[in-house]
Amino acid sequence: MFGRLPGARRVAELGMAVNEVARGKRVSKDEFVRRMNICRACNYNLKAIDMCRACGCYIRLKAMAPSSVCPHEKWSNVSPCQSSVDTPEHDG
Repeated sequence: MFGRLPGARRVAELGMAVNEVARGKRVSKDEFVRRMNICRACNYNLKAIDMCRACGCYIRLKAMAPSSVCPHEKWSNVSPCQSSVDTPEHDG
C-alpha cells in the first residue's frame, strides 16, 4: 500500500537529513519551495501524509536538507549543495 520500505541506504539518507536540519543546515527557501512543488506534482507522493512512496521519506524533511536527492532525479537540475547566490564566472 505505501510502496516499498526504505532500505539501509535510504534510512542512512534520512538520518543525514534529520541531522542537517536539526543543526540548522538547510537549503534556501526558494530551493525548498522548488523541491516541494516538484514533489507535490509527483505520482510517488502519498499526499495525505507528504511521504514519498519511492524512498519512504517524509518530503518536507527531505526537501529541507542540502544533501538530500530525489530517487528519481527530479531535483537534479540544481545541485543540492549549490549556493543560492550566483558566483561570477572568470575569463580564462
